[in-house]
Amino acid sequence: MRPSHSSPGPHPSARRKRSRTRPQYAPDPGLSASDIRFEEPYGGLIIARIHNVGSQAVRHVEVEAYDGDPDAGGTLIGAALIPNIEAPNDLEPRTVSVGFNWIPTKDAHEIYIVVDPKDEIKDELTTFNNVAHTTLPKVEPAVKLQKPLVPVS
Repeated sequence: MRPSHSSPGPHPSARRKRSRTRPQYAPDPGLSASDIRFEEPYGGLIIARIHNVGSQAVRHVEVEAYDGDPDAGGTLIGAALIPNIEAPNDLEPRTVSVGFNWIPTKDAHEIYIVVDPKDEIKDELTTFNNVAHTTLPKVEPAVKLQKPLVPVS
């Protein structure tokens, strides 16, 4: 009698077969929360650094910025089109930065960046790195008004 296996998931040979169906060369644009930044002191510009970690160049990739989660009704801040990000075949990182003009209110904001929002890139290695977000904290005025030294009449 053969012992039963209690480990979940497919048999290891099934995983090997599945991995052979992936494309050998494919683009993979993406980003992480650390790739989103703001011009100090929140001067109206959101900058997102987009990477290609795939083995093939990515062409004509759309990037969108949202105030709030786009799947929960977030507001579109802007969209940009990146014409090309080469593949890092020499192991040197390939990135392109895009900017979105936006002036936040004083409240905190959840900023989302979405790469390839219409899912137009064929054979992408993974889409898990296509959305990232970060929090823009509540902004206090940079200059506080003081009482004038000389009365104004």
